[in-house]
Amino acid sequence: MINDPLTLDKALEILNSIAKADPKAAEALVETRVPCNGALAEHPSVQVSGCHDSPDGPVYQVGFLGAINGLFGTYDEGDKAGWGPIAAAWDVVCPDCGKVDGREGDPCPKCGKALELGPFLGFIRTQED
Repeated sequence: MINDPLTLDKALEILNSIAKADPKAAEALVETRVPCNGALAEHPSVQVSGCHDSPDGPVYQVGFLGAINGLFGTYDEGDKAGWGPIAAAWDVVCPDCGKVDGREGDPCPKCGKALELGPFLGFIRTQED
């Protein structure tokens, strides 16, 4: 069955079914980046990571979510300007205390150690339209 047209909600449903079926594979897809050229880096909706200089010139990288978000475009304004509507979500954990509220790198509210990314949770919408 072809999903025509593919909506953002349907894409999130499919991506989360992939994450539920095989969380490790979904996480590996999200974390993998491949080199790409400047033409792709200039694409109006595909998200590409910043330039890394090399002896052969600038090197850019694109990942699974950068390409998937390219299907839906980017936000034009606000704190998400230039970003696509789909993000990967992880639990945040303290290496000593376990799951806590906070952001990666923040101090743990219980013991002060830096918080880390924990288990991959799936895919979320970056903001409500």
